[in-house]
Amino acid sequence: GDSGYDAGKKVKGRKRSLIVDTLGLLLAVSISAASVQDR
Repeated sequence: GDSGYDAGKKVKGRKRSLIVDTLGLLLAVSISAASVQDR
């Protein structure tokens, strides 16, 4: 019932936030690399 749906939602949310964290990290790294090359 509800608990099964909740558990699936939590796992999906965790996976999504992990992906977002990874993308954010990659974005930050590419931005710092670009600014270093600028100098």
